[in-house]
Amino acid sequence: MGSGVFWLVRVDEGGGLLWTKTYGDDSDEQLAYDLVETADGGFAVVGTNAGDFWLVRTDAGGQALWDEKYGGASYERALGVDLFADGGFAIGGWAEANGAADFYLVRTDDAGKALWDATLDENYSDLAEDVVVLADGGVLMVGATRPQGGVADLWMVKVDGAGSMVWERRYGGDAYDGALSALEAASGDLVIVGRTESKGAGMADAWALRTAPDGALQCP
Repeated sequence: MGSGVFWLVRVDEGGGLLWTKTYGDDSDEQLAYDLVETADGGFAVVGTNAGDFWLVRTDAGGQALWDEKYGGASYERALGVDLFADGGFAIGGWAEANGAADFYLVRTDDAGKALWDATLDENYSDLAEDVVVLADGGVLMVGATRPQGGVADLWMVKVDGAGSMVWERRYGGDAYDGALSALEAASGDLVIVGRTESKGAGMADAWALRTAPDGALQCP
C-alpha cells in the first residue's frame, strides 16, 4: 500500500499559508481523507494508519493532542467524520470482508474512546465514502454497493444512535452509480452527491439527489 503521513494545512481567507502540520512516522500507509472542526477550534482528522481507522485530534494551532486507532484484523479505511452533539465522533468508511468490503462505522466519545462499532453488509462489495450525524442523533452513511459480478448502485443507510440500521435505500441503473458526499438540509431532507454512469451523458457524470428524511427520492 505504500507509506506516508497525514498532512494538515491551514490558510487564511485569502489563501495565505498560516501553518502546516504532519502526523505519523512514515513507517506505513497513513492516508488522511476527512476532517471536522471541533467546538474548541481544533480539528479531528481521520483516515487509515497501517490498515486501521485512525483519528488524530489537534488544537486550533494544529498541535496533536491525542490519536486513536479503531478496527480489527482486516483492513479498514476511514473516509468520513462528523460530530455528535456531545462532542463525540462518527467515523465512517469500509472494512475488508471475504475478499471485498462492508460499510464500517465507529462511534466514539469526545476523548476518542470507542463506544460501539457497526458493520453494514448489503452485497459483495460495499464501499462507504461519507458519514453525516443527523439532527435526531442518527447517522447517515453513503457510498456504493455492488453484487459479485454486477454493477454498483448508490447505497445510503441510516442507523440509530446505537448503531442499528433504521432504513437503507439503493439508487442507480445498469452501470456504475455511487455517492461521495452527503448533508442534511435544514428541512431534514437529505442531499447526496456522487457520480453516475447510467444516467446523464452516458459516461461518468456528476449526480445530485435530494430525498425525504427517510431516504425516499423526491424527484426521479
